[in-house]
Amino acid sequence: MNDNVPSESNDIQPAILEHLVGQQKVISVLRTHLNAYWNDSAAGRNPKLSHLLFCGPAGTGKTEMANVLAKELFLPLVVVTADALSSSQSCCRTLMELEEGSILFIDEIHSLSRFAVAETILLKALAEGKVCLGGGRTGKPTIVELPRFCCIGATTDPWSLHPAYIQRCTVLHFDFYTMEELTEIARRRTQALAIQYEPGVLEELAKRAKDTPRIVLALLSGCHKMARSLNADIISLAHVAATMHQLGVDDIGLDQQEQRYLRILANAGGCLRLNVLAMRLGVPVRTITRMVEPFLVRQGLVCTSDRGRELTTKGTEYLKGTAQ
Repeated sequence: MNDNVPSESNDIQPAILEHLVGQQKVISVLRTHLNAYWNDSAAGRNPKLSHLLFCGPAGTGKTEMANVLAKELFLPLVVVTADALSSSQSCCRTLMELEEGSILFIDEIHSLSRFAVAETILLKALAEGKVCLGGGRTGKPTIVELPRFCCIGATTDPWSLHPAYIQRCTVLHFDFYTMEELTEIARRRTQALAIQYEPGVLEELAKRAKDTPRIVLALLSGCHKMARSLNADIISLAHVAATMHQLGVDDIGLDQQEQRYLRILANAGGCLRLNVLAMRLGVPVRTITRMVEPFLVRQGLVCTSDRGRELTTKGTEYLKGTAQ
């Protein structure tokens, strides 16, 4: 699913940067690039879009930004994951199939660090605009010139990227969203899909969305389904409450696993090592560090260290409030 766009229909995706909500710093930089591109084109200077690196948490609009950029430039967009470029054959094939001026969007590009050969091929393509085919022990390699293209990498983990790649890109950082921005994103979705709702519904969803557009849209979709299952045309606050109860989502958006994580820490009465916490939750350590902890730490409910995990005063107060 695209980052902050409805999956139900492609025809309600934003068409220009100014139609997007949030990420104003990123949009400002991209608007400068686009203006330069069109001015160079008007002057007959053979314009070229710089390679870009979108860094930020999942669900904050990186894929959608690339889609809108391609629409504004009237250029073809090719979307792939880094895993799809894992072999030299797949990487070369993808590059050679690009049209002149294409935008190549590589999602989770940090995963390319696991495939050294493919990473080298991409770096050579960015630096020299060509790929090397064949060769082997006896054959002579064939150098293939590539069409001009713009590479946009999206990553949640820029530190895993090869420094040579970062140095060839304009790096743009995506932030989390405010309550007001999330409410507006949800409002635009309801308007596009002709969904009716009671006052206060969108605000209730926004405060449970963990500062992320993808989540607020998923919650809106769930509430709409709840209303329709009860043959109601308007989403009410009662439908929101029923949906959150069904999904196990609390007043600030914590799911059941996150709530259980906090209770385990509270019962431990102190610092708990990560591997012990993982065993008690019954999930891998990687799931905890990537899926469970980020929002809890960001909200100041938990503190992490080499010694382990511990509830903060705010976390303790939060649990007391939910127990009442």
